[in-house]
Amino acid sequence: MAKCAAPHHTGRCGLVDLPHLTAATFIPDPSNQLVVVGTIKHKLWMYDLRAGKRPQVEMEWGDARVTALVADPDGQRVWAANGLGRIEGVDMRARAMRGCLKGPAGSIRALALHPRPSPSCPSASSSLLDGPPLMASAGLDRFLRVHSTSAGQQALGKVYLKQQLTGVAWLRPPAEAAGVADEEEMAEGREQDGQTDHQQAIGDEQQQEGGALVKAKEHKKKSRKHAQKGEKEGKGKSKKQRH
Repeated sequence: MAKCAAPHHTGRCGLVDLPHLTAATFIPDPSNQLVVVGTIKHKLWMYDLRAGKRPQVEMEWGDARVTALVADPDGQRVWAANGLGRIEGVDMRARAMRGCLKGPAGSIRALALHPRPSPSCPSASSSLLDGPPLMASAGLDRFLRVHSTSAGQQALGKVYLKQQLTGVAWLRPPAEAAGVADEEEMAEGREQDGQTDHQQAIGDEQQQEGGALVKAKEHKKKSRKHAQKGEKEGKGKSKKQRH
């Protein structure tokens, strides 16, 4: 672990060793300015965007490229996986690797933490709230594995999926997904109501403008008729005066 103050050089010729990034994740933080990236040369770099463009912390981990990164919701630990099937947690406070998970035999290509429902959700299951936090992993050994990130190193379960996987994701808990769907429907309804009100307002304006145009046309017709009548009366008076 060391601070990175200058670009690395390789060999006697002094060529700059440009970073080859293979994974990245944001660390949950009120500032949203912390990023952890992994490189092809089995290094982990942490960037604080408030402190500059160079990595603030550098850690060397394992002997293979870093292939996946995912951060805990509290931001205190980041899980890293590499091309040799190793999954380990990085304690961001101690800047040390802790909590290795066992089971994978091939390159890990994706990690995903279970989206635990919020305690305020009225229909959230107590088993989801009280149970251990879960993490799924998938890789080139064709197995989908589920681990507990709080206790134990062995996988809680695994499924053989016949294909080399490159991604994995959890579905939302049913109650929370239903709440999100209801909120989206309400938002769509409010948007439609707003569009309807706007269209109605436009229609009222157009109706008012149309009424004003009709009144203006009628006024013009009346003024023309009055002018024609005045001209006829003037011509009649002039004829009488001649006779």
